[in-house]
Amino acid sequence: MGRSTETTVGTSGTTTTTTTTKYALVPDEKVEIQTHVGHKVEVTGVMIPAGDSKSTTTTKIEREDAPDSKTKETVKTDNALPQFRVTSI
Repeated sequence: MGRSTETTVGTSGTTTTTTTTKYALVPDEKVEIQTHVGHKVEVTGVMIPAGDSKSTTTTKIEREDAPDSKTKETVKTDNALPQFRVTSI
């Protein structure tokens, strides 16, 4: 589930085990991740666990000479990896 473990034995006989967890980084609408590709950065955000997720967006259109209208859109996704929604870099 997005984890890998690597064990390395050094020449002096010491053993090092590293566990890495993989996340899908999802930028918030005001965050530019592309400019930081290949760089070491610190990010702040919100963790979204792997599995099904649902988001709903409601849009209200106000009209002067006609009745107001409202649209609602629900998006369901199946996330194989946990996601980290990046709010700042």
